[in-house]
Amino acid sequence: MEIYIVDAFTNRRFCGNQAGVAILEPQEPFPEAEFMRSLAEELRYSETAFVKVCSPGRYSIRYFTPAGEVDLCGHATVAAFTVLRERGRTGPGTYRETARGKISSWQSAFQSTPRETGFRFRDVAMI
Repeated sequence: MEIYIVDAFTNRRFCGNQAGVAILEPQEPFPEAEFMRSLAEELRYSETAFVKVCSPGRYSIRYFTPAGEVDLCGHATVAAFTVLRERGRTGPGTYRETARGKISSWQSAFQSTPRETGFRFRDVAMI
């Protein structure tokens, strides 16, 4: 398991919305829920995303707060997509499965500006 601290919605350290991101190896199952909750509590951020590779281009994400699991978290999703993109492990059309449904991504590269990543929520009920 690789663990990252990500500042979402910014390109400056210690700004934006911080989230923990734990990337599991392809053969690694999700840890027990209590372990994920404890790790989220240890990291001390409002949410931590746990990302598992299901197959090439498909991931499953579970989100934990220090109090327990939640169905979906926007800034932790941005943080997880960012880590996967920066590590070369995702691209356009990649799907993430969450407790609320599937999320697809798109990204583009511009010569003089940072990459832009976007998200399309499909079958996700936003409340």
